[in-house]
Amino acid sequence: NYKFSWAIGFAAMGHNSVIKDKNGRYLVVYHARRQEGQDGVSGPHHLYVSQLFFNEDGWPVMSPNAYVGEKFGTVEEEDLTGGYEIVLHTVETGTKENILWAQSEKYTFTADGKVMSGTTEKGTWTLKQNYYVEVTLDSVTYKGVAVPGWNMYSFAKAAFCITAVSDSGQSLWGIME
Repeated sequence: NYKFSWAIGFAAMGHNSVIKDKNGRYLVVYHARRQEGQDGVSGPHHLYVSQLFFNEDGWPVMSPNAYVGEKFGTVEEEDLTGGYEIVLHTVETGTKENILWAQSEKYTFTADGKVMSGTTEKGTWTLKQNYYVEVTLDSVTYKGVAVPGWNMYSFAKAAFCITAVSDSGQSLWGIME
């Protein structure tokens, strides 16, 4: 269960299938429940499709955005500098009556490779080999990819996103503000 600060929460992502299309793209088809009201109880299931990538170690990482035909390819460092909302996923879910949400936090990726929370340095980031990204936050390293996308949570606008995973299996999703 997760929630970006500018959006409703999404819970119970599941019953997924992975397909490879005729162009070699991997897609994940799944359902999720959207948060309804202020009490944290989520509503009915909705169908989503997100693109699946593989980090430099071969681990799958899924885009935080619904797939809308975006092209995966070379990213420049200057494309990735700026403000992000980052969700660190957890295994905690709570109950239907009391859903626990992994809440996003605001970070800034600086041109000199720092990850800042306000004026506090929280880690580093590096772009490697055209689109592979390595982000270290609070001494935990996440390896993934950077990809342009269509921010489905915030009035459907174009934004770069980062999807990555740590050695212990914790996922990081970041969407540029």
